[in-house]
Amino acid sequence: MNGIFGDHRRPGDGKSAGTPAISVRNLSKSLGQKPILSSVSFDISEGELLALLGPSGSGKTTLLRIMAGLDHADAGEVYQPETNQEEIWFKEETIPLPTCC
Repeated sequence: MNGIFGDHRRPGDGKSAGTPAISVRNLSKSLGQKPILSSVSFDISEGELLALLGPSGSGKTTLLRIMAGLDHADAGEVYQPETNQEEIWFKEETIPLPTCC
């Protein structure tokens, strides 16, 4: 599949050095017969910012849902190399909202 995620970075191709904080390896996801993500791989180093850009239906939200543990990929993995975790789960927090007036 050649699309928004078709030309991704390979490990070590980025400018940042050291062990990545989050690694995504060969993620694939389909809805029915329609491929949404196809072999997506990238690293995010600590302090690095990443922007996902693309048209509606290109898989941005699907990728983020898989990374957050809210959805499962058909293939591939999301992990934190330093902790050797294969799945990332974020703890649930209650964030106080500011009161108005």
